[in-house]
Amino acid sequence: MASLRRASPRLRKYFRENYIPQVCEALLCGLLVTCPEDPLRYLEEMIIGIMENGLETLLWDMCIDPLMKPKIRRLSETYLEQLFGLDDQLMTPELMIRACTFYTGRLLKTHFHTWREIAIPPTNEDELLAEKMEAAIVYANFRLKKHVLHHWHSYVKNRKEQLRDFLLPQFKRFGNMWSSESLLVVDDTNGLIVEWY
Repeated sequence: MASLRRASPRLRKYFRENYIPQVCEALLCGLLVTCPEDPLRYLEEMIIGIMENGLETLLWDMCIDPLMKPKIRRLSETYLEQLFGLDDQLMTPELMIRACTFYTGRLLKTHFHTWREIAIPPTNEDELLAEKMEAAIVYANFRLKKHVLHHWHSYVKNRKEQLRDFLLPQFKRFGNMWSSESLLVVDDTNGLIVEWY
C-alpha cells in the first residue's frame, strides 16, 4: 500500500470502497497457509466465496481451512508479518504482558508526578511567592511615590517661578516705599525672596 500514497485520490477511494487491500490480504494468507496444488483454481473458488458472503464480513483468515488456521493471537493490524516471520521473532504473551505493564507503569508515574506538582505545591514555593509579592508591593509603592513626588516637584517649581515673576516687578516698583526695616528682603542676583520680617 506504500505505492498508493502517491496515487490519485480517485484510485485510493476506489480501493477503500471495494475493500481491495482486505481481499488481497485474505487471498494471500489463504495461499501461504494452505499451499494448494492448483493456485489459480483455489483463488477462483475463494473469490466466488468472498462474492457470496459479501465484503463486509471479510476477515483475513476467511480463505484458510479451519483445520489449518494458526493459533496465534492478534497483535498487529496484519498477519503478513507473522506469516513471514520466524517463531523467535514473534511476541510471546509474557513479553507482551511485561511491555504493557512497563508502559502503563510509566504512564501512571509520569501523570502522577505531573498531577502532584500542579495540585500540591511545595511549602517553600509558598514562602518564595510571599517574598516576591512583598518585593513587588515595595517596588510598586516606590514607583507611586516617585511619580507623585515628580508631579509635586514640577508643581512647586512652576508656582515658585510664577510667584517670582509676579512679585519681583511689584517689589521693584514699590521698593522705595519701604523703610530699612522692610518686611521682605529680595536677593537681586536671582530675584528670590530671602527673608520675611
